[in-house]
Amino acid sequence: MLEESKCERDLGVLVDNELKFGQQVDAVVLKANRQLGLIKRSFTYLDEKKHWCCCTRLVRPILEYERERETERIYLPNQLKIA
Repeated sequence: MLEESKCERDLGVLVDNELKFGQQVDAVVLKANRQLGLIKRSFTYLDEKKHWCCCTRLVRPILEYERERETERIYLPNQLKIA
């Protein structure tokens, strides 16, 4: 007997049974916050320039990658033409 699942991961994307991506967004934000915490714990003193440099190298790619995946999920299916 098959059991109902509230959330599934398919191709690295979390989708709930209502086809919403809220849990996916929460997972990405959690990952970005973990990186920020890592930066904060790794340095005893971090001036604004170094902080910005670390964030652009470690946190920004996580958020940008997810934004690109979200864009593909929204726009690519609408651009496909069925002949």
